[in-house]
Amino acid sequence: MSHHENPRLQQVRKLLRADDGQALLLAGLGMVALLLMAGLGIDVGYLRYQRQQMQKAADAGALAAASALVYSGNYSIAAKNDTTANGFAPDQLVVGGLCSPSGTNICVAVNNPPQTPGDAFLGAAGYVEVIVAQKRPTFFMHLGGFGDISVAARAVATYTANASGCMFALDPTSAQTFLIDGNVHLAASCGIYVESSSSDALHKNGASGGAVASYIGVVGGDQVNGGFQFQCRSNAPGAPCPATGIATFKDPFLNVPAPTPQGTCMPDQGTHYHPGLYCSGIHITGSSAYMFDAGLYTVEGGIRVDGSPTLTGNGLLFYLTGPNYTGINIGGAAQVNWTAQTTGPQAGILFFQDRSLPVGSASSSFDGTSGNNFSGAFYFPTTDLQYKGTPNFSDAAILVAWQLEFKGDAQLNDGLQDGLSPLNTALLVE
Repeated sequence: MSHHENPRLQQVRKLLRADDGQALLLAGLGMVALLLMAGLGIDVGYLRYQRQQMQKAADAGALAAASALVYSGNYSIAAKNDTTANGFAPDQLVVGGLCSPSGTNICVAVNNPPQTPGDAFLGAAGYVEVIVAQKRPTFFMHLGGFGDISVAARAVATYTANASGCMFALDPTSAQTFLIDGNVHLAASCGIYVESSSSDALHKNGASGGAVASYIGVVGGDQVNGGFQFQCRSNAPGAPCPATGIATFKDPFLNVPAPTPQGTCMPDQGTHYHPGLYCSGIHITGSSAYMFDAGLYTVEGGIRVDGSPTLTGNGLLFYLTGPNYTGINIGGAAQVNWTAQTTGPQAGILFFQDRSLPVGSASSSFDGTSGNNFSGAFYFPTTDLQYKGTPNFSDAAILVAWQLEFKGDAQLNDGLQDGLSPLNTALLVE
């Protein structure tokens, strides 16, 4: 040892050679390791928290985009608005691509269909993908040479899921907008919605009969005599059925474009009807068999069926308009088997009433027997729809009318099946 060594250094050497000094060194190293582990835990926890927040934003954005696509809206702007509302306003908005955020920029990618390689929904029609990504700083890991860490979250939603409702009464103010009068039995596999804010929006006369649906909701109130039974299969235990005071809603077909009538007035068709413009309406009686070819039937005036004829047709769309609008009246012992078209912007709709007809125009009435079988949506946005008989419904039966009325011994079994509804809603799938 040099005689000129610093005295302080000599003391350190002696201390390190001693047992106490070695223990102190090990304790110090252990403390450093613990601090690094704690720091790593803090950084990992922080990054995990950031990803959770991003996931909420991605989920909200995907649902918003899918909801916009249901109504042919701007899905990318809808996604951007909802990610922004959840704390992630994009500096980069990528439509039709993947995110590569630079610096601390927030990137939001919106893809219809999804574009993430290797994912189960890659390229799947009817699905939209939202990705939220950003580089986030680290604290303790930064001391170890780690820079900003890229954090991302992703969500996929579909805009082709079945909507929950199948009966909609749209009158926003009148009493008895949804009227059940008599020994009526309704069985719907989906929901009933009544828009009227009246305290008597849903009304039942008489104590017999019953209604079963997945859900029954009324914006206003209801007046129901005791004895008539409502059943709501999807309501939470103890929840009222019907539920009153629900939020207002919109016409579910509001964004479906009206059909475009074409051609000149069709002459009398005998027993074989072809698509076209019927300027004097359609009136069928007697007991013959009538065939309707697939296509668009624009009917000025209305449709009237009485007697005991048999009417058959698949892939049909009836557009009901003026002048001299009289609605639809099907009664007697008619046997009607009509199904809606499955393609085009009005796919799934069997009867489409002209929206320009004023409220209070002639109502439509179905008074037939169980021999009638209608597959498709009934859309009467400004006129009333009445049921007085026992018509059957199959596949996608959606009733949308200004007012809905069920009278007498009407029995309506609405067999809406999964995947066949012309009404869609947004659903998060990933």
